Amino acid sequence: MVMRKVEIQNLNRNSLELTLWDDLAETFKKEEIDKLEKPVIIAVSSCRVSKYYNKLQLSSTPATYYYINPRIPQLEQYQAE
Repeated sequence: MVMRKVEIQNLNRNSLELTLWDDLAETFKKEEIDKLEKPVIIAVSSCRVSKYYNKLQLSSTPATYYYINPRIPQLEQYQAE
């Protein structure tokens, strides 16, 4: 079982921990993503949300998918800030 932890921010700029498992952990290329122009937007779907010590955490499931810099109108304002 492969695991990768990634720190991300939500739209309110609060830090969250995203834990990716198995294939998603293996294919997530943090080094390549770090080279992209900032801010880098990661949209995550179908993940498990939990709280640990009153802090939100995300964990991938078999149905999870992530999108790097998706073209979503709702994110245009976030990228402009």
